[in-house]
Amino acid sequence: MFKSSQQIDLDGIPVTFYKSKKARSINITIKPFKGVRVAVPWYATYKQAIRFVSQREGWIKKHSLKMQQVENQKTIFGWDTKFTTKHHALKITKITSGTISSKVSNAEIRILIPENIVLESEEVQDFIKMTIELAWRKEAKEYLPNRVKELAARYGLNFKKVKINNAKTRWGSCSHDNNINLTLNLMRLPEGLIDYVILHELAHTKVKNHGPKFWELLDQLVGDAKKLDKKLKQYSLKVF
Repeated sequence: MFKSSQQIDLDGIPVTFYKSKKARSINITIKPFKGVRVAVPWYATYKQAIRFVSQREGWIKKHSLKMQQVENQKTIFGWDTKFTTKHHALKITKITSGTISSKVSNAEIRILIPENIVLESEEVQDFIKMTIELAWRKEAKEYLPNRVKELAARYGLNFKKVKINNAKTRWGSCSHDNNINLTLNLMRLPEGLIDYVILHELAHTKVKNHGPKFWELLDQLVGDAKKLDKKLKQYSLKVF
């Protein structure tokens, strides 16, 4: 009888095999919280796929270890987890019935979770993180555009608009027509580094590249720009 999926134990590592109409060859993927998965083309057998995986046991073990390290670093919110943003404190409350809900007030990120829902489930954890990001977005919209205006006026720099996004690959950017884009994740940084990122992007209204003239201008604005840039690299855009 045909099985849509099959699992084996590879020296303590669970490996899931599944049939894929899209796969053109046997393909191994290793992702945090999803484990080792092997896509098996329609024309191949599970026996062939298992033999293929066994030949790559060393590679799988190496990358599974890296995956485990990533999983261990991931934040899991519990009932008593202490978590704060610049202006909000997280409070997770158990309720007897109803549906999971949240509210971001002036000083609190309030999450209400019915007692019959598993707090540690991926869906609930994602809901909590989404609500925290709403708080960061609220803080960012209240603080960042005004701070850009203040610093631009102080140093005689001109820009068009400030846009807040949820970028996970860069702290900010400056478009060719001098629109400043800033990630809401800036709200996790010390205020001095927030100013550094803002001035970095404002400097691009004058110099569009990262050549010597750019760093010379940025030094005039912030002091030792390379030192601040090095400090910024100590912070990750990966939030949880």
